[in-house]
Amino acid sequence: MEKPIFIDFEASAINGFPIEIAYGTSEEDLKCFLIKPLPVWNDADYLWDYNAQDMHGFSKNYINQYGINAETVARELSSDLKGKTVYADNGADLNWLLMLLDDVSEMTGETYPEPKFKLIHTLIHEQKIPNEIAYKAQIVASEKFREKGLTAHKADADTLKHIWTWEAVQELMKGL
Repeated sequence: MEKPIFIDFEASAINGFPIEIAYGTSEEDLKCFLIKPLPVWNDADYLWDYNAQDMHGFSKNYINQYGINAETVARELSSDLKGKTVYADNGADLNWLLMLLDDVSEMTGETYPEPKFKLIHTLIHEQKIPNEIAYKAQIVASEKFREKGLTAHKADADTLKHIWTWEAVQELMKGL
């Protein structure tokens, strides 16, 4: 099996719009983008939750000033992930992926192919990883996360944690 591609989004609210995305198979190829909101997202105040802002730490003004154009993100994401499978820890990530690609497509008239989406627990099941190994790998990744001083609810940090967990699974499986 090729290295799995992990993906994570941060959003303006549970039912909001995507504001940050990260994806990759390793630390070396990790890509992360802060996404400048589309006007249709920005104009809908109900799509912004200040509790979510407290978690991810990005204000609406900050993402509008420093975010990358959503069309650029959609184009690069589609180019990088076309025909590939991505793994996320939450089904909401699929909603934000589709929202990004579909809304940009509607705005531009272009098509942005989406990757195949699966949840991480599916990967664990498909690869027949024993629960004990998966649990130990999560502990190893959590320790590395803390050692590096990373913060949850940042797309790059959360994606790295998934990558490190998978790397730990591979190492632990060698011992079986």
